[in-house]
Amino acid sequence: MAEKILIGRKEDFPEREGKVVEINGVKYAVFNDKGEISVIDNACPHKGKSLGEGMISEGKVTCPHHGWVFDVKSGQCDFFDAVKVKVFNVFIDKEEKVYMEAPDENKRDE
Repeated sequence: MAEKILIGRKEDFPEREGKVVEINGVKYAVFNDKGEISVIDNACPHKGKSLGEGMISEGKVTCPHHGWVFDVKSGQCDFFDAVKVKVFNVFIDKEEKVYMEAPDENKRDE
């Protein structure tokens, strides 16, 4: 079973807003879209800007810097089939603590 990392409580992630969390020096973007929490790599593949600063709607985040759009469940970019961001599994316990699956450092560049 993969290691889980506590990233906050569900209430820490307001709807339609992104939030950046940092774990061991690596930043991740966390989103709450209609009560469903998603975690992706924070860096936009276009210019490395923060996706966590973006707004989410209908399961997609728009990079606030250059407008690239990503599905937060699949990581797929709407504009380029070959471009994706890494998506991490999320777990919420009965106390509404939010955990993300620990990244596998050997697979970060998939």
